[in-house]
Amino acid sequence: MQIPGYLEQKIFEGKAKAKIYSGGLDMQMVIKVPANSYIVIYGYYFRPYMPNYGDTVPGTGGLTPVIDCRAGVQYVLFKTNNDFYPYAHQGQPLSIGTPIAAGYTSPIGVNERKFCPNVLHEARSTYMVSNTDVGISIAYINGTAINQIPGTVASNTQTLPPNLQYGGESIDIAASGYFDPVLTGFYYPLNEPYTEQSGLPPTNVTNYQIWPRPSSGTIPLPTNINSGDALFNAKWPLITVLYVQFNESMPENLK
Repeated sequence: MQIPGYLEQKIFEGKAKAKIYSGGLDMQMVIKVPANSYIVIYGYYFRPYMPNYGDTVPGTGGLTPVIDCRAGVQYVLFKTNNDFYPYAHQGQPLSIGTPIAAGYTSPIGVNERKFCPNVLHEARSTYMVSNTDVGISIAYINGTAINQIPGTVASNTQTLPPNLQYGGESIDIAASGYFDPVLTGFYYPLNEPYTEQSGLPPTNVTNYQIWPRPSSGTIPLPTNINSGDALFNAKWPLITVLYVQFNESMPENLK
């Protein structure tokens, strides 16, 4: 991922410095921003949390890994000084697939077939500006089934022509779990009252966002826990954040 040209020019002028934050092995992190400075995050690479990675898969019969479906879709959540950015990602593969066989240099489980799918570090281009520390959280999809509420889909002629929308049709358009977090909802909208319904609202308002709350439940624990095993360490998420730090106060037009 390349530094955008306008940021690279500032580096050449000596007004900024390219930096990298590499974190993970945890579900919550912070990028420190020095006083009288600000940063522009232009992208990141994310490897999801894999609670079943490295689990033993018997060759014939026996127990196979119990896949935790909550880890199948994961979000990376950024909180800057004045805004919030939720990004959805593919999480842990939800099928055993073809395990990789034999021959691990590891304190335990030598010559056992392991669940080791190929997990890519997914790249995301972004534009996030902050003059205060940036909080990062990793969240997983809701583990409770969402009950749908039937209603009429609102028409949106401003952005969708009639032949490309479901406006006026009666389908399930709102989810009962998308309410105030006090009511134990796992998702909630941004920049709207918490009591407003999310999903497809019954009006022409379509600017809702939804994402899973990190505090909505217990983190899926990794299986076959053994802190002395290299495969155990490979279960945890990794994130590499690319940003440029300006050693000056943030301009008023960016606030």
